[in-house]
Amino acid sequence: NPKLNLQTINEFLDKDSLNTLIPTVDYVINTIDFECHAFIDCHFLCKKYNKTELFPVNLGFGGGIIINDNTTQNWNDYFGTKSIKELKLKLIEIFIKDNNFSPQMLLKFDEYCKNPPENDPQTCASVLICSNLLLTSLIALVSKQNVKKFPKTIAFDPLSITLS
Repeated sequence: NPKLNLQTINEFLDKDSLNTLIPTVDYVINTIDFECHAFIDCHFLCKKYNKTELFPVNLGFGGGIIINDNTTQNWNDYFGTKSIKELKLKLIEIFIKDNNFSPQMLLKFDEYCKNPPENDPQTCASVLICSNLLLTSLIALVSKQNVKKFPKTIAFDPLSITLS
């Protein structure tokens, strides 16, 4: 699309840099790692500036996305969380609660959480799934189509597919 103005940032972001950047864009794709405090700063700044935030989450072998905009509650208000550790657990739990994951997926996800792998096929599969969900969701948003928004989630469980 020649009208698309896409900006990628290949650097570590903090609250100050996010505070400068977020007001200048229409959509924010928050791919900041869960282990970095800036992922929550990004969320709250998107809420502050009324920006739509797309937050992809690797779920072991599967993947998901949370979409927030000016109609959705911020995460802490919705969950009533006080710490980042508690918030991360609640964000993961909402995927499990909102989606009908297969027992195999839940087992793989539990293993993944207990011992997250660095570079393996499971992580690669999850990143590919998240990328597809992200692009599909962004296209739907730009096209003014309805999408599930927080507290609903969008997820894909590749282990639930049966072939015949």
